[in-house]
Amino acid sequence: MKLTKWDPFREMEDMFSRYTRALNWPRGESQEVMTTSDWAPRVDIAETDKEFSIKAEIPEVRVC
Repeated sequence: MKLTKWDPFREMEDMFSRYTRALNWPRGESQEVMTTSDWAPRVDIAETDKEFSIKAEIPEVRVC
């Protein structure tokens, strides 16, 4: 029998992971939350030496 070191934090992470899966919440274990979602607006992103420009189609938001 192989001895393994007990890691209480891993146990807590496993429990939280099962809990969030049961509630169908996005998981923070990876960047999955950032790469897949139910809604993702269309965006145009441009970069210059001085700034980044991000234009997004967001419903109910008016440009000032």
